[in-house]
Amino acid sequence: MTHPANPRSLMIRSLRVAYGPIVAIHGLDLDLADGEIVALIGANGAGKTSIMRALSGLATASGSAVVSFDGQSHELIGMPPRLVPSLGVAHVPEGRGVFLNLSVRENLLMGAMLRRDRAVIHADLERRLEQFPRLRERLGRPAMTLSGGEQQMLAIARALMGRPRFLLMDEPSLGLAPKLVAEVFASIQGLAAEGMSILLVEQNARMALKVAQRGYVLEGGRVVLSGPAATLAQDERVRDAYLGGVGRRTA
Repeated sequence: MTHPANPRSLMIRSLRVAYGPIVAIHGLDLDLADGEIVALIGANGAGKTSIMRALSGLATASGSAVVSFDGQSHELIGMPPRLVPSLGVAHVPEGRGVFLNLSVRENLLMGAMLRRDRAVIHADLERRLEQFPRLRERLGRPAMTLSGGEQQMLAIARALMGRPRFLLMDEPSLGLAPKLVAEVFASIQGLAAEGMSILLVEQNARMALKVAQRGYVLEGGRVVLSGPAATLAQDERVRDAYLGGVGRRTA
């Protein structure tokens, strides 16, 4: 079997999301390849989180929206959230969403609740604790006792316990100190290096475009710019709107 030079692992076509009469996403097309980090850039209300919620089944797509994983198409309309992980998709939501009253270990095992390969689950647990050693040190503690950065690491590790191929990450740096932001983004790059495909929503546009290979700029639920991340980072419109007006500086 032959494969195209740049296989499209995840392909979204004609994604439309509406909340009553308000249309949040207008016919979006998006691609994500194996081992690729793709950043979604835009102001609050641009539709970034609505894309994530639609892909994870938490928001209802409408119209003729279709998502294709490795060439196999699935209708997004009406897909229950519980079925989404079976497609190899995991969502790390804004605000982390860890179970605060459960221990770190229990949170991690919740990420593998749909799996039946118990011996492999244990091996995966060890692998994630090696990847995030702070979690090993706090394994028996309630998640509520973790710092914001540690909770973010827990949310990522829990998602990985489901063995996804596609990771949806919504604002992973939100509320974190700069040192922890660097650690979280280093872990994101490490996952991509292992072959995981990551769709990244991040208000820190500078950091997002630094780690991503490609990006989409959203305004009002529509893609207004797309291309290589390095190219977008040099675009004057992107600089002025999302990178602190760097594009207007002169020597």
